[in-house]
Order: sequence, then structure tokens, then C-alpha cells
Amino acid sequence: MRQHSVRLFLSFLILILFTQACIMPPVGTPVVTLSPTVVPRNLYVSTSGRDSNNCSSLARACATLTRAFDVSTAGSTIHIGPGSFQESRPWTPYHSLNLVGAGVDQTNLLAYGGYGLRFGHEGTFTIQDLTIRGDDTENNFHDGIQADQNITLNLTNCRFTGNHNGIYAIFPTVTTSVSHCTFDGNGTAILINGGHLTLGDSSFTLNQTALLNRGSATVQNTTFDNNGAFDPTAHSGASTIINEDPGQLTMTGGGVSNGRFFGFDIRGGSVLLQQVNIHNNGNSGILRRQGGLEIRSSLITDNGSYGVEAERPSGVREGGRVLIQQTAIVRNGSAGLRVDDASVTLENVTISGNRADSIGDGGGIWMYGGNLFLFDTTVAYNTGHGLYANPGSTPALVAIFRSVVALNSAPCLVASAVHFNASPPDFVCNDSRSAVHLGLGPLAVDGGTLVHPLLVGSPLIDNPANAVGLCPVTDQRGIPRPIGPICDIGAYEFGTGHDLVYVSPTPAPLKVTTDTPTLIHILVPTPTETATAQPAAPLVTFVLNANCRKGPGTGYDVVDTPLKGMLLPAVGRSDDGFWWNVELLAGSRCWVNNSTVITSGPVDQLPLVKAPPLPGAPGNFADSTICNPKTGLSVKLSWDPAAGAGGYNLYRNGTLLTSLGKASAGYGDSAPTNLELTYALEAVNSYGHSGQVSLTIPACK
Repeated sequence: MRQHSVRLFLSFLILILFTQACIMPPVGTPVVTLSPTVVPRNLYVSTSGRDSNNCSSLARACATLTRAFDVSTAGSTIHIGPGSFQESRPWTPYHSLNLVGAGVDQTNLLAYGGYGLRFGHEGTFTIQDLTIRGDDTENNFHDGIQADQNITLNLTNCRFTGNHNGIYAIFPTVTTSVSHCTFDGNGTAILINGGHLTLGDSSFTLNQTALLNRGSATVQNTTFDNNGAFDPTAHSGASTIINEDPGQLTMTGGGVSNGRFFGFDIRGGSVLLQQVNIHNNGNSGILRRQGGLEIRSSLITDNGSYGVEAERPSGVREGGRVLIQQTAIVRNGSAGLRVDDASVTLENVTISGNRADSIGDGGGIWMYGGNLFLFDTTVAYNTGHGLYANPGSTPALVAIFRSVVALNSAPCLVASAVHFNASPPDFVCNDSRSAVHLGLGPLAVDGGTLVHPLLVGSPLIDNPANAVGLCPVTDQRGIPRPIGPICDIGAYEFGTGHDLVYVSPTPAPLKVTTDTPTLIHILVPTPTETATAQPAAPLVTFVLNANCRKGPGTGYDVVDTPLKGMLLPAVGRSDDGFWWNVELLAGSRCWVNNSTVITSGPVDQLPLVKAPPLPGAPGNFADSTICNPKTGLSVKLSWDPAAGAGGYNLYRNGTLLTSLGKASAGYGDSAPTNLELTYALEAVNSYGHSGQVSLTIPACK
């Protein structure tokens, strides 16, 4: 019996060992351990639910979002029923979630304790069909949503109301997408501080500030109406949209209207507006304090002060350029455009029906220092001066090409210290031109914009004096130019056969002088005193975006990057005739290549300007290389000092490897193997760099 038991035990042991041998993988095969799959869940929250439930169905709905968060898995969807929900602390999800309400008029999340939803954990969060409501009283500030690091927010069909900040995205790693949402009655509806915002098909009303951008914002087909704030006692307020450095804002379509203060307040960064309607704001439609501003195919109308106000802060060398194209600036309360020590370029723009303030400044364009460039622009039928220009605290330049400045209720006033040029001059600040003579029709809607159409027989049509420079390929409406042998003068190209809808009556006839016409009325102590036009000045007009350098050659460092369409005074030329020395805002100078500009005026009389010295090229550039495939490649470079060098730049395969001091005469590089290497060396100084010397080292194998 005992022997039989032993045999049974041994047989059982052999069976176990055989089974393990069959199921165990061969030696060396990795063992894969499977983790349980996390499955997103559908969870439910209801005003009739209880937190003792597991939230798994409507019948087992929880009462609070916090309970649903606790039982959720990453990617779960929480369905929030009708009613109002409020808890004693902010809602803080732990992982990616989807929150779906019963509708913006059905589901209300009431902010408490400073926040409604606080996203402090990384993840992607979708919120839709609900309202986030705060109690934004003096002592009870709430943010509807606050997002911390590495958060992606997707919001659709939501409403934010009564919050101190509707969406407060305080980190640059936050990405926010907002679509078909409403923001009303908030302090700041959306504040983006370094992150990225995509905003579309939404509306903003009754917010103190609708959008404050310090990050990257793309806005499409969104309306901002009746936002902002104004304190008449302090004469200060809050603007509808604020862009601060280094924010980059692009807005396409939609509009900014009926704001209580400025429509746009641009304090830095860059702003691009395309097909935007900016109207009926209490102060200026756009205030550009600093930063870049580009406006395309937009309407800027009926604002309380200036249509566009561009200034340069005190002590700032360059406030950023302003470029306005294919835009109507009409019926604003002080002037269509105000320029304060800024650089502004207009191309295919109509400025009409604007009204000077009680001081008398303004009308069409009011300027106090800076650079003003008008191309293919019409400034007409303004109440006040068509152009009022004073030098301000910096040298001032006004250059007008292929444009009309006429039929305004007061003559142009241009101070004698302003550098002025108009080509052709006949239709610029010439008070002898009547409406009938010019053939310039009343303001009309055409092509989605406002223009003064040219009438049959107008001298502005195919005028031979207009063959100056390169006109744009379209007019303000987008009609191709030219129709005929040359472009017409102003923002309108005649000959399309379009039917016109007139939107304002023909202005009252202006007083026409029978005296010999004077081009410019000069600002002197006695305002009625006049002087003849200043002679044409040497100018360059940029036909390409260009580099302006420290000297006449590509070896010189870039100082500035003038844009196509800009015009600058020329003050000198190179001895080979290929480079022009030009003057920038605030008096600094640089060099542009002849291939990027066209010239006008007596440029052949400009003085020759000596080029600043560049360093010589380094001599005897050589290497002593040790190749060991096991230990790597050791490259030792050497060269003779270059005359006038302040240092050296060393490149490896086209990429800057290092910058070295002027006393350097060699460099050791632990270089990669199996790769052919080309080293290039140049000497540098404060003006630019020398030509490069180079050598090639075979791959170390």
C-alpha cells in the first residue's frame, strides 16, 4: 500500500512537470503581462440622484459631479441632467473626461469657492450643452473654468455668464477650442495667457472685456456686441478686445460693435483682421498702442472717435507697423485715421464722411509725427481737413502715390517741416478740384465694401500721370487692375459695369477757389498763410518684402525688414549703383538693394555713402583629424586671424556650431562618425560678416 502511494505521488509530480514544460515559453522568450483594459464609462448625474449610487444609469444617477469623478475612468462621459448643480468646492477632474449637459437652458453649473471647473490634472476635456454660471459680485469673484498645465479644452454649445473670468487659461501649455458658445455678463469672458485659443461661431455681449489675449488666438465668424465699460468721471474704461505682448491674434469675419470704450486695444504682439466689421464703438474702433497691426478687406465705420488710432509709446524706437488694405474707414467721430509717431501704410482704402472734433483736428487723416504712406487711396467728403500733418517729436514723412485727397470741407494743412511728396500731385490737396470736375461719385456699397465710384469722363480714369510705380493687382473691391492701359487713380477701378447702391446723399457743394491752386496749406502761426509745394524728394518704394542692412551688401547684418508697398526717403547711394541708403523712423539708416525697390525723385543727385568696414576672411583654414571608429572622430581646426575681426562663427554642415571670440585661432570638435563633414568659418564684427572659408572631412568608418 505504501509503495502504491509513492508511485501515485511520483506519477502526479511527473504530470505537473510535463504540463509546465508544454505551456512555458522557450528560454529567452519575453513574458508579456497583460494589464486590465480601462474602459470609458457612461455616467449620470441628476438632481434626483444619490451619491450612494454608482452613477451607471439614470436609475442609479449620482447627485454630484464629484461622485461621478470618483467612479469615472479616463475618457468617460458624464451626462448631467436638467437643473442647477453646486458643490462646496470646485469641480476638479482627475483625468480626461467628457461633460455633456441637457442644454444651455437646462443644465447650470454654479461656480463656488473661486472656480466652477478647475482643471489641474493633465488631459483632454470636452464640455457641451450646459451653462457655467458665477456670482461675480464685488466680494465673490468666480472663474467659470481655470486650466493649469498640459490641458486641452473643447467647448461646444456652452454659455458662460456672471463669472469674473469665463475661461481663465493661465499656462502656455493649454489649448482651448470654443465653438457655438455664448459669453454674457462676465468680467473677462476669455483670458488666454500664453496658450492657444481657437474660437468660432460664438457671441459675446455685456462683458467688461470680451477677450484678453497674451497667447495665440484664432477667431472666426464671431460677434462681439455691446461689451466694454466706460467711466465718464475718470475718462477711462475697458475695451472689447485686448491684445498684449507677445500675443498673436487673427480674426476673420464677424465684428466688434457698440463697445463702450475701444473696440480693439492693441498693446503689443501682432493682430491681423480680415473681413471684420468694426462699428459704433464709443471711442476709437481700433487703438494700436504698440505691436504689429494688419487690416484687410474690413469696414471701420461710425465709431465715436477715430476709426484707427496708431501711436508709438514714448521711448519705444519702433511701435510696430500698421498696414491697412482694401478697407473702408467711414463716418467716424473725429478722424478716419490718426497717426502719432507711428508708421502707417494704406493701400486701396477709402476714408470718407469722418468728422473733425470740436478742436478742429481731424476729418480724413490727422497726423502728429511718424511716417504715412498712401497708395491707391481715396480721401474725400470728410468734414474737416482731408490731411492734417504736423511733425510732432520725430521727423515726419507723408508720401502719396496714385491717390485722391479732395472734396473735404477744409483744406489740407501740412507743416513746412513735414517731408511731403505726392505723385501725381494734381489730385492731392488741390482745392480747385470740384466734385463735378473730379467725377467722383457719392459713397456707395459695391463688392461688400464702401467706395466712391468713378463716373464717366473722370480725369482719374487712365490718367497718364498715374504711370508711377506698380499699382496693386486689384482695387478696394477686389476688381482686377488695370481695366484699360493703366490703373485709375484712387481706390476704385472704373469699367466693371457694376450696379451701385447709394447709401448716403451727395454732400453739399464745397466752396471752390478761383485763385491759382496751391498744393499744400502750410501750418504756420497764421493758419491762413500758404506756401507752394515742396519739391519732389528722393524716395524708394518697396516692390518686394526686403531686408534693410547695415551696409551695401548681403554680408551686412539686417537692421529692419520693410514690407512691400512701404515708401522711405533715400539719403544716399553706393558707388556701384546697386544699393540705396534709406532713412527709417526716428532717423536711423540702413541699406536696401535696388532689385527690391523702385525709385522716384532726383535719386541721381544723392551723395555717395561710404560702406562701413567688414572683416577680412580668415586665412589658412585647416584641420588635423584623428579617425578611430572605436573611440570616435576628433577634429582639430586652425586658422590665421582675420583683419578687423571681432569674433568668428563656425558652421558644421550648414548649421552654426559655435561662436568664438576675436582671439580664437582654433577649435576642437568631437564630431559624429559615419558622416561626411563640411566646416565653414567666417569672421564677424559689429556690421556683419566676411566671406566664408570651408573644408570637408570624409566620414570616419
